[in-house]
Amino acid sequence: DNLTNNQQLSYAQAVSTVYQTYRQQFDPTASIWGDKNPFHIYQLGKIRRYFPGVKVILIVRDFRACYGSVKKLVAKEQERGEVWPGIKTKAGLTHQWNQVVKIIEKYHQKWEQFYLVSYEDLVREPSAQLAKICKWIGVDFQESMLEFYQRNPDSGLVPPSQMVWHPNTLEPVGVKGINAWQDELSFSELETIELMNWKNLEKLGYKCTSLF
Repeated sequence: DNLTNNQQLSYAQAVSTVYQTYRQQFDPTASIWGDKNPFHIYQLGKIRRYFPGVKVILIVRDFRACYGSVKKLVAKEQERGEVWPGIKTKAGLTHQWNQVVKIIEKYHQKWEQFYLVSYEDLVREPSAQLAKICKWIGVDFQESMLEFYQRNPDSGLVPPSQMVWHPNTLEPVGVKGINAWQDELSFSELETIELMNWKNLEKLGYKCTSLF
């Protein structure tokens, strides 16, 4: 109804109306809406054009951990006979991650509406980091924001069909994923990954362990 009641909406207005409607239905007390989609990062030019007031938060993670996470997903695929959509090869993931590094170089500390935070900092000190993010986007920080894992089972924050890919949404934020790649990757995998990505790994403060 919100869309049909407004016959002449621009693209930006139509998109905003959809999200505002979702907000009204699921959390009418929320003051803003947002969309978590990693592929938006490749469309920042269009997003900035249609939504000039947008604020972008980019969480960057150690590529070795990213690859280790995908490796576990592939194992789940084989176990369940289901396919998770997404890039899964070393070459494809390397290209994707390097594109993100280019985006960081383009926007970090050069565009005031772009906020960069590392996954490692976020899980080591979730309250402090989330408080900074909340202040930046203009909302009040509440510790209850970190209690999503308690609400998820009852509220269905993640659809049941997707839960196999997102089991950690049932657990509090923790640091166990930071160095899990050290056990998940073989030495040959680690060596290949670091050889392909060492410049950008070190540029972002991630020390290589197999090459130097």
